[in-house]
Amino acid sequence: MNKWYEFYKSRVESPTYEQYFQKKYQPYLHYLETHIKPQMKVGEFGCGTSLVTKLLYHNKCMFKVVDNNARMLELTTMTLGDKQVEKKLQDITEPINEPFDLIHSHGVLEHFKPYTVCNIIAQQLKVCPHLVHYVPSAKYSHPSFGDENLWTAEQWQHWIGVPEVIEFNQGYDLMLIWRS
Repeated sequence: MNKWYEFYKSRVESPTYEQYFQKKYQPYLHYLETHIKPQMKVGEFGCGTSLVTKLLYHNKCMFKVVDNNARMLELTTMTLGDKQVEKKLQDITEPINEPFDLIHSHGVLEHFKPYTVCNIIAQQLKVCPHLVHYVPSAKYSHPSFGDENLWTAEQWQHWIGVPEVIEFNQGYDLMLIWRS
């Protein structure tokens, strides 16, 4: 868990990382921005630093960020500053006991085995009609942390049952989308 904190702490402290992130993940951020409407409850599960929530934040929505690492939630507090966002220490694999209008994550699902991802998605779909998860694709030559599943869009669809996949950055990056 400390390796996550150390890796992301330098990014939170970097004056240029947020701009880099916005440019690299613009299609993902744009998709989320166009689907978040006033009064929605939006959850970022496996939030890490909560940079995605910071970039999507506006006062007309209720935002909640969830991570299983207390030190990462410290970075979330640094990232979000005085923004009114609820924070919760909880594992992404645990049942969710409240409804959401949209749940998203960035760089989380690829760290789990297929059966665990299926369970995570099933839990989320019980409380939310729209899920949007970013994962890196098999086009990357090696994992960042060593445990990532770098799969093609077709593998995500076959193994996890993802109904919609949007590729961007020449297919290096994927949005996995569930809508009911």
